Amino acid sequence: MKTIFKEINRQNGYLFIFSEEMLKNAKPVDIHVVKGSLEEVLRICFNGQPLAYQLIGKTIVVKSAAVAEAAPPSVVRGKIVNEKGQPIRLNAGTGGKAGRRKLSATDWDGDGKLDLLLNSANANFLRQVDSKDGNWVMRDEGSLSTKNIEGHDVSPTTVDWDGNGISDLLSGAEDGRFYFLQNPRAAK
Repeated sequence: MKTIFKEINRQNGYLFIFSEEMLKNAKPVDIHVVKGSLEEVLRICFNGQPLAYQLIGKTIVVKSAAVAEAAPPSVVRGKIVNEKGQPIRLNAGTGGKAGRRKLSATDWDGDGKLDLLLNSANANFLRQVDSKDGNWVMRDEGSLSTKNIEGHDVSPTTVDWDGNGISDLLSGAEDGRFYFLQNPRAAK
């Protein structure tokens, strides 16, 4: 599959994010497609594989199919509030002076509730501590790490990088680099 990933990158500029460990369980793929769409090529490559993929802009994140099937997309409605019941304010500025805030929703702590990872020096962990009256109650647990990777702005996302079924943090920063932080639950 790595050969196919490299060819897609060469022809179309798509970046693949995967771990070598995940590809060890992949079945060999031999395809020949002429004038096929990216979606068609990916469908053929991943058919019958223990892997799945997610297309995010010009990036293709490869993940375990079991993990992808275990977490189907869902519609979430309600308000996100702090422990006092007040809406969470992501930035104190107003009228174009607020800056950009980016977030990723995931069950970071493994308790079955969606948490939020919010861009900061690396990512702040907003832990969901309750859900009542159509509100999701969050507690700001602070930064995930003491390391500052921000430069100016970080885009946090989560992916099961090592195929262990636990989402890790992958952040792109304005210095053009990706930064990885393994979820602390993986060490347990």
